Amino acid sequence: MISIPSNIVELLNKYSDTKQDGSYLKDYLSRISDSAPIIPVLGMQGMGKSTLINALLEENILPNEADETTCVPVEIKYGENEHADVVFKDSKDSKTIYTIEELRDYVDNNYNPANEKGVLKIVLYRKKDILKNGIVIVDLPGVGSLTAANEETTNKYIQNLCTAIFVIPTVPTIRKNEALFIKAVWSQFSKAIFVQNDWGESKSEIAESVDYNTKLLRGIADGLNNKFENDILVINAYNAIAGALSNDAQLRDSSNISALTTAIGNFSTNWKDLQSEGAKEKTMMTVDSAIKYAKKILQEFSQSREETIRNRESELRNMQAVTNKLEEDFSKVKSYVSQQEFTVRSSARTKASECVKKLRAAMNKTIDSGVFDGDALTNVFNDEQQEKVTECLNYLFDEITKIKIEVDAMIQNLCKVDLENDMHTQNEEFHKEHQTRYEKGVDLLFKLGGGIGGVYAGAKVGAAVGSAIAPGVGTAVGIAIGTVVGIIGSIIGSFAKKKLQQKRAAETKRELEPYYDKIESAIKKTISEKFDSYADSVKIALDTVISERRKQEKKKKENLYVFEDAGRIKNIENDIVILSNFKKSL
Repeated sequence: MISIPSNIVELLNKYSDTKQDGSYLKDYLSRISDSAPIIPVLGMQGMGKSTLINALLEENILPNEADETTCVPVEIKYGENEHADVVFKDSKDSKTIYTIEELRDYVDNNYNPANEKGVLKIVLYRKKDILKNGIVIVDLPGVGSLTAANEETTNKYIQNLCTAIFVIPTVPTIRKNEALFIKAVWSQFSKAIFVQNDWGESKSEIAESVDYNTKLLRGIADGLNNKFENDILVINAYNAIAGALSNDAQLRDSSNISALTTAIGNFSTNWKDLQSEGAKEKTMMTVDSAIKYAKKILQEFSQSREETIRNRESELRNMQAVTNKLEEDFSKVKSYVSQQEFTVRSSARTKASECVKKLRAAMNKTIDSGVFDGDALTNVFNDEQQEKVTECLNYLFDEITKIKIEVDAMIQNLCKVDLENDMHTQNEEFHKEHQTRYEKGVDLLFKLGGGIGGVYAGAKVGAAVGSAIAPGVGTAVGIAIGTVVGIIGSIIGSFAKKKLQQKRAAETKRELEPYYDKIESAIKKTISEKFDSYADSVKIALDTVISERRKQEKKKKENLYVFEDAGRIKNIENDIVILSNFKKSL
């Protein structure tokens, strides 16, 4: 690995706008010298990243069901003793776990919503051949599910990389927000592995999507001056994991998972070379920049003061022109964000209303089944509320994330604005005390009185009635009348019970209505506040960029007529020689 002498670090700092380029380079080289060959698996939310990793590991260990989402980064490393270490954000301590069930408590968004348990990352140790060379495969939260802390952690994985695995869609093909995401990340390293998950589409659909995605990726690569060899790996991750779990070698082979394991193997074998190549390239660029900076100072010494002043004035005008253009572009960004405010609020109203309709329908179904009060009703209300509201907030957060990706593309890395995924609403607590079921007593009373009692009473009443009809038949008539009364009593009892149940159901439904209103209002308020906070952050960040540029312009203006001692020429020339010799040594 390249070693930077302290005098070179000082010169690189000296001849740079930041006055810290040498220190930055030294830190960078120090970090990558101790780093492992990390391969993050990147992509939009729901692309099947965890399923793909399970296929590579040949075990179903990471959450990968349709309603499951990875909420924290998971590093997978080689280990003879298979376990996982849970590392928390606010503590140096970690917790060791051994079962899949324990793992899901921390990594699955269903059990750790929005990472409320404060997990920084999970390190999973598996005894797998693919990990033996020291590579680290990282399962990252998908775009659209990142908290601010997770996004920062994700960026750390992306920095200083030589490769990454992008999981891209087959049907539909790569969409605009995905293309923007790929471009932003791929710009930070040269090589990448692209995988399309085959979810059972037809051969023609797969061929068409590969062709489209290849052309799109080729365009992105050309714009970034990155290498792309038109190679997209199409893999059926489900067949791969199913074949591994059932020991069906033919099924696993048909999945094409071996193409990915080969690509990863090649990367791990050439890791050191790739790492050294990247370090050398970055060092050369930093040294070249410093030499150029020093030569510019020398050029000013060789010019007349009038010429130097003209050049400085020209630079200042150019800088002012760029700042003015940025102000114009940033104004468009602010307008875009303001326009999206209406869209977000409208979407929040629609989705909040849909959420409450779904919740109301679920509760009505429960109430109509006979659950009117008590702990049973409370538990159903809490569970249904949690499920429906979380689903609604996740959808709306995805909508805001798409806006963020668009904004990021518009501001071109000139500043960074985070979007925190801490959206949640306080659960509304509804509890109706359990009441005695009078309708059961009414029903029983009518049935007993009409069915059994009617026969006995009918014998006596029927005797009196029967004597008026014909002597000697009172008992028989009494039994007949008693039977009829019994049937009528049973009908009246069931009718009374039904009416009382309907009354209770209607009463509970009425009592729930204000809670639905509160839930709907809470969703709209949460989304509005979240987007308003993001929109304000965007505007502040853009204003800060312009403000800093104006400060630099002011400084340049103040230095228009400031000239350094000509005696420095020899020193600068010596510095250029030192930097040039160091460059040759690389």
